[in-house]
Amino acid sequence: MTTISTSPQDAWPLNGRKQRLVPDPVTGEPVPYQRVSTFAKTLSDSQGLGAWLAWMAVRGTQAEEGGRLMQQVLHAERTPKGLIDALAELGGSREAAERGSRRHQVVAMALAGVDMTGLPAEARTELDAILDLIHGLGTITAVEASTVNDELRTAGSMDLAIRQPDGTNFILDLKTGSRVNGLEACLQLAAHARSRYWIEGARGDWVSQSRPRLGIIHAPQNGSPVKLIEYDPDLAKRAAMLAVEVREMRRLVK
Repeated sequence: MTTISTSPQDAWPLNGRKQRLVPDPVTGEPVPYQRVSTFAKTLSDSQGLGAWLAWMAVRGTQAEEGGRLMQQVLHAERTPKGLIDALAELGGSREAAERGSRRHQVVAMALAGVDMTGLPAEARTELDAILDLIHGLGTITAVEASTVNDELRTAGSMDLAIRQPDGTNFILDLKTGSRVNGLEACLQLAAHARSRYWIEGARGDWVSQSRPRLGIIHAPQNGSPVKLIEYDPDLAKRAAMLAVEVREMRRLVK
């Protein structure tokens, strides 16, 4: 049976840093767990993202009428990140992110059994390619399942879990950008694979009690073929434990 997770927001609320307040498994006291998406960036070099954001901001300066935001950027006393983000949105950064989110939603709905016959022909062809890859891997056991990892103190949402014919669990995430950051993917997948499902606001089944397979379904929006990128689970675990160490070092040296 496929698990379609619902948000445990009411049971485990967010704090001001958008961290899930998860009951400690021993004391029951609420503890802030880091978002998986944030944890995944712990060891990453952000140069690629910074260059892309700068490119979007430059495009935004051309799209903005009147140049008001650009004038604020030029006369700001400090790095005007909020203004740069606003220019990047004008250049198309939000639109690109929203396209990726929509693709995630369409795939999740299709896997949940929603009738997708009303999709435009091109979108239907892209969806079929993703679904063919997914269904060829085994039996779907979870879609968009919320997870909590007590070892790494992370909480997030796992795109997909599949049980293969030999009993192996395959933990997967869908990426729609032009490239995949392998290190971030390893941390993200490791956090989900070594966690529990959230079921009605409480810890439920383990995602994988044995050695899983970890992979990214890469379905870029530029029309390139859908492909599976697989990662070594032992290497991903090592990276996750290193990230925990780095996170603690950052906390201590503040």
